[in-house]
Amino acid sequence: MALSFRRHGSAFLAGTMLCAALAWTSARAEITTASGADYASLCQANGVPLPPKWGTSDWRFNGKLQSNQVFIVVGREAFVYYAQSPQGLCITLPRPLNSSVVPRAAFGIICQGTTGRVCFWDNTRDVPWDATNGATVVSAQVVMASTNPADLDGNFIGGGALANHNGGMCTDCHAGRNPYIVMPGYPTDLRNVPISQDSPVWYNPFVPAGWLQNAGPSNVLVGVAPGPGEGSCSGCHADPPLVGPGGVASAAQAGKFPALWNLPVVPTVNARLDYCTSVLDRAKVLGRMPPGGGNATTHWNAITAACAQPPNPQADAAAFVTHTQPPLPVAPGQVFNIAGTFRNTGIVTWAGRQTIEALPPAGPAWNASTATVGTATAPITPTNIVTQSITLTVPAQTPPGNYPLTIAMFTPTPTGKRQLANGPALSVQVASANDNGAIVTVTAPGSLPTNGSGPVSVTLRNNGTSTWSPGGYLLKLNRTGRVSLPVNTVALPSMVAPGTSITLTFTVGCTTAGTGTFSVQMSNQNGVFGQSTGRTIVCQ
Repeated sequence: MALSFRRHGSAFLAGTMLCAALAWTSARAEITTASGADYASLCQANGVPLPPKWGTSDWRFNGKLQSNQVFIVVGREAFVYYAQSPQGLCITLPRPLNSSVVPRAAFGIICQGTTGRVCFWDNTRDVPWDATNGATVVSAQVVMASTNPADLDGNFIGGGALANHNGGMCTDCHAGRNPYIVMPGYPTDLRNVPISQDSPVWYNPFVPAGWLQNAGPSNVLVGVAPGPGEGSCSGCHADPPLVGPGGVASAAQAGKFPALWNLPVVPTVNARLDYCTSVLDRAKVLGRMPPGGGNATTHWNAITAACAQPPNPQADAAAFVTHTQPPLPVAPGQVFNIAGTFRNTGIVTWAGRQTIEALPPAGPAWNASTATVGTATAPITPTNIVTQSITLTVPAQTPPGNYPLTIAMFTPTPTGKRQLANGPALSVQVASANDNGAIVTVTAPGSLPTNGSGPVSVTLRNNGTSTWSPGGYLLKLNRTGRVSLPVNTVALPSMVAPGTSITLTFTVGCTTAGTGTFSVQMSNQNGVFGQSTGRTIVCQ
């Protein structure tokens, strides 16, 4: 477990007994460009509490960290906000970046909901602090996050706005089952409280494009037996959590560590280098891994070796770049395309095994296509980007409204596939269906003998926005004069999407000598619609 708030490469650490691994199993972060009030709304909608105003009693002072518990400068007060709706908690460690007591310049905030979703905020300006009243009183209230744009004054930013912020990438240190780096028994240890910092799943943050996506859990210690007289890291660092007698979770449970390596894969993505150096190495120096300075040499050597290596040769990773927007609005039955762009941030070349797919709303199938990425002759090598288009069809009976749609990238696994990255949710606006049809051609006999009959062929085009479905739509027939019709309607043999055509046939006859006419027009449960066309037949 971990809680650290970085600024310009420095980090706070608290370390439990150590376990780690080289290979990751998935990347669960959700890339977002949302910032400001939009980011706050996104977080809140996904069960992440928003940090309250700084300077209010909602923030609880939880103690001051000692110099042997942290990697940051003096002034390491821990503050916690316990949220009830949505339930979760936020933690911050306000501090100066130099020997000055006021104001507090480093003020990162991490908030986690009970679903495992996590959001990050950081300050852009120094935050006021009352030096005469110590750690628990500030001289002014400051808004940290809000779903109302009018409340925001630029003191704090989150989400997509952190992409170019000088505070750095939070997720290159904040990784694991939950986003906090925690030292058991100290002010940032909030596991055994009514709202625990333990995450029910491997945590899933909302982060800007280009940030690391919490790869893990890692498995490098699987099969590594401790030496004689040595302790095992797996007693604490296991995933899912270990349980003791009666099904009670271990009090020391910390969850597995994330994927570990040393060298950046992409120059702009510091691939876990800070986690290995700022967190794990410093933990050993402080004698915190394992706690009390116990002997875990074999496991520590395995972890050190993992951190010294480049990424796993099988490591496949991607970062979302951008996507196009769906047409607005679309109608039931309409076919449309969306293109997604992703960057290869791993070391695996994409040559036709990876896919870009659309994750449409639940319910009737949207018939989303799957686009393969790269080929053997035109591969997508690491650091390069690729754009692919996805085709979707709005289900015929979709009610009007807004529907979420996400573009994601996948890589195959022995048992299926895993998601590498995804873009922010799109909103597909479905409008009410509009029925319209045109008669393209009518082929019919000009004359028929009395009591004779002949074939008629009608080609129609769907000029509306709704899809014509068998059973719901019919070609309606009418007659006058000497003409007879064996049937009054003609059924559709298949779906007719907007912009497409269909040809239908029926038989027309003559009863007695003279003239007569027939006409055709499309219809549904609401009546006839579109163009109506007829022909005159001479009955001889």
